Amino acid sequence: MDGPGDITGCGGSKVDPAILTKDSSLRIGAVFGILTPSVLGVMLPLLFRALRGGRTHWLFFITKFLGFGVITGTAFIHLLAPAAEALSNECLPDSIKGYPFACAIPMIMVFFFLTIETIMKEMTGRARRKQRLGSATSLFKSSTKYPGSQSIVVELDTPQPAIEEVGSPKDTLATQLSALAILEFGVVFHSIFIGLVLAMTPPQEFKILFGVLAVHQGLEGLGLGTRLAEVDWPSRKSKTPYALALAFALSTPVALAVGLGIRSKLVIDSQNMILLTGISDAIGGGILLYTALIELMGHGILYDAGNGNSTTLWRKLAAVGIMAVGAGVMALLGKWA
Repeated sequence: MDGPGDITGCGGSKVDPAILTKDSSLRIGAVFGILTPSVLGVMLPLLFRALRGGRTHWLFFITKFLGFGVITGTAFIHLLAPAAEALSNECLPDSIKGYPFACAIPMIMVFFFLTIETIMKEMTGRARRKQRLGSATSLFKSSTKYPGSQSIVVELDTPQPAIEEVGSPKDTLATQLSALAILEFGVVFHSIFIGLVLAMTPPQEFKILFGVLAVHQGLEGLGLGTRLAEVDWPSRKSKTPYALALAFALSTPVALAVGLGIRSKLVIDSQNMILLTGISDAIGGGILLYTALIELMGHGILYDAGNGNSTTLWRKLAAVGIMAVGAGVMALLGKWA
């Protein structure tokens, strides 16, 4: 059996030099072709929310849950499925392909980020309880002075019941940001590898894959953009959502440009490359799977659905249906990419 570093048993080969110059102008143009839908997708929800002065609208409701569905479909179809295929590749050693790492790695990521968010929520909750206690102490602390007597100081030091329990549907900004950071990391991580894969794609497949990935990035940007837009950012952080949106929009084009620069040095279809691709897809899939199930479906639909706990059943079912459409579109795109 070939060792992990042996590329000959896996058909490892460098990119044909003739290919590097054959369609270079097309691939350079693809950098901007990917950038445009990425920017439009991620920025439109932010601009729409800004133009309406922070008020929501039925169109925002649709784009929000359509984007959530796109992220869910990306996790299952565009990350977990390719991870399973790569990590069971016949070129890999039996110790790797003989175990379901494509399931184990996402499971680890789910528990890892669950732990991180649990700690973040607890820390936030403690800070809020301490703040409430301080406010209550100041409120009930008084000094009364009677004629011929000393001042009587009454001070309440017992904790008051929290009006809003930790982990309730209406999360604090810190909690929302921790969830958003997980989503941003997963989406950008995935987008970087999309750019590298597109740079390595053979000429006969490049045009089709480019078109599919352009749509993919636009829809995925829509999902991230709606998540950024629904956060009530304080004035001191008003530029943050646009910076995060720009980071996503640039990730694939920059990765594509880097891939075009180094593709002559890369050995494709080697054991190491297959293993790296499979592990990366599994990690990204686990991150987006956690985000989709916990943050988007759990908090976005079960607890909120865009209108708080007073949301009607039909509104929640409408959110589920729209989300399913978004996931279905990504599932369809999975036929080509």
